[in-house]
Amino acid sequence: MRNMNCLCRVNRSSTSRPANSLRRWGLAFMAVLSVWVAGCASVPLEPGAERVQFIDVRKMPDLQPDFEYDSVGSVSGEDGAGCGLYGHRGDRDDVEVRIKNATARLGGDTVLITFWQLPHMKTVCYDNVYKIAGTAAKRWWPYYTAPLPTQVDQRKTIPVEYSKAWTALIDYVSSSFFKIKTYEKDSGLLTLEFGEHDIPKFVDCGTWQLKTRDGQLKRTAPYAKEFQQRLTLNGQVNLRAKAEEGGKTSVFINTLYLVNMNTTNEMGRSLTYRWEFTTNKAHTLELDTAPEYDTPRRTCQPTHEAERQILKGITAIAE
Repeated sequence: MRNMNCLCRVNRSSTSRPANSLRRWGLAFMAVLSVWVAGCASVPLEPGAERVQFIDVRKMPDLQPDFEYDSVGSVSGEDGAGCGLYGHRGDRDDVEVRIKNATARLGGDTVLITFWQLPHMKTVCYDNVYKIAGTAAKRWWPYYTAPLPTQVDQRKTIPVEYSKAWTALIDYVSSSFFKIKTYEKDSGLLTLEFGEHDIPKFVDCGTWQLKTRDGQLKRTAPYAKEFQQRLTLNGQVNLRAKAEEGGKTSVFINTLYLVNMNTTNEMGRSLTYRWEFTTNKAHTLELDTAPEYDTPRRTCQPTHEAERQILKGITAIAE
């Protein structure tokens, strides 16, 4: 909304002149008048609007609006009119204040910008319109919590003769989600691959906790699940079967996990992070893309689901 006192003052000045004077000055006078009126425009911030922030989601491909924000409505605003000198240039401050006011009235504290138009040159003239449109939202602040350490028994001994146990083990993994990479009965070495799908099933990278500014908890979600679209996992299970005394067979399991995250920072630079860890181990990295108010450390470790599936198959062989 424009300052009506200023607008009225301009209108009184212009109406005091004869009509033929305006015609004599023509379009040039109207252009100058419009610029003067636009220059005195002012929209005050309403209570709460000073806390509203703008986020251009078009420049932040890694932003997860559905996770960090609750939509409270749509907002838009524009200022400016006409073409070049035949109108007035849009005022950015006025547009932003109007949208902040509208967002605050809806109970939001953030504007997720989806459309942003500056005055610009078009085919035949200079478009004076300044326009912003987007979603008014309430932000929830994510806080990271590292996973608690877990352990799994890596060795299993069963009362089954080696040759029989080896054949049964090959049959079991062949019918599972594991893919056999290499195997050699004489040495007892068996290598399996997994992990292209359902990454949170095999990897625990901690949790996100969404809170309000005053600490109210909204919900908690696994970090690996929330960022699954940016993660890749290459898992490799190394098994070593060995004949033991008394017609028994022991199997030792050690799994290598390679977790990659592809992301971008605020400057649009592509970044890749890699966690590398094995059974009963964890790996911690510091991310440049972490929120400034939260820890940059991110820890990933096994859920040991892969190891448990192998142990389950080995146990079944002895039954």
